[in-house]
Amino acid sequence: MKDFIEIYDNILPKEISDGIEDLVLNKHSIPLYYTHNITNPKESDLHMPGFGSNFYDPAHQKHEPYSYAFFEVVYRLGNHINFIIEEIIRGRIFIHLPSPNPGPDLIHTDQDTEHFVCLYYINDSEGDTIIFDKSEKEIQRVTPKKGRIVFFDGLLKHCSTRPSSKTRAVLNFNFHASKFK
Repeated sequence: MKDFIEIYDNILPKEISDGIEDLVLNKHSIPLYYTHNITNPKESDLHMPGFGSNFYDPAHQKHEPYSYAFFEVVYRLGNHINFIIEEIIRGRIFIHLPSPNPGPDLIHTDQDTEHFVCLYYINDSEGDTIIFDKSEKEIQRVTPKKGRIVFFDGLLKHCSTRPSSKTRAVLNFNFHASKFK
């Protein structure tokens, strides 16, 4: 399952998608933290502001109570594609605010070891996710659509794109899984 990219729309029931959107963008009950570079806060020279939160990161003993509401995304994906989710490595929220300078963020991988990535778009927005091959040639562009899931090989480089007029909200999961036999 190397170098694959799969896109699924509306795996989650509308009530769950609406609930996630409400929880993240309307209830103001999830702590989101400002960062000057949403892709890589360690890159102090680049100004790509946004808000985010690592809500699940067992390596750093981080497990927020609301994590379970978001895990529904990964487990529904697993059921839909007949995968067993073995381990969630990390779960994060990213909020990109509209930018006067829309465009690609830093090209990166989330982890240096084999894993899967699940991006879940919380709302309709601009700000495509761009996925690249190993030579950093663009191979896929995915437009944010509420309820859309992008599932891909975590060793594929990718980047977000800053929106120009509407907030872009994404859940990002890194995990290990295997095909159910």
